[in-house]
Amino acid sequence: MADRDAPGIIRNQQASRFELVDAPERAHLNYHFADRRLTLVHTEAADEFEGQGIGSTLVRTALTYADEHDLAVVPVCPFVTGWLERHPDRAAQLAILEP
Repeated sequence: MADRDAPGIIRNQQASRFELVDAPERAHLNYHFADRRLTLVHTEAADEFEGQGIGSTLVRTALTYADEHDLAVVPVCPFVTGWLERHPDRAAQLAILEP
């Protein structure tokens, strides 16, 4: 089952990732879910999406999902870690655990 989370982004439960509807193989954020923790493992966006904010939209969608389901976030992905560092106000709203 795939749940719609943000415009153009779905959460694909079978694949354990948030993905761009029109290009799931070229833009997605893989995650692992266990023990009330959402571990954000790897963000991938094809070069053609560079500068369009697709990676950021994937991260924001994952963080919103974590908020809505009262999950701690474990940022393993360097892109997610960098995003959180660039958005300290948003990071402060989350329970973030060290990988």
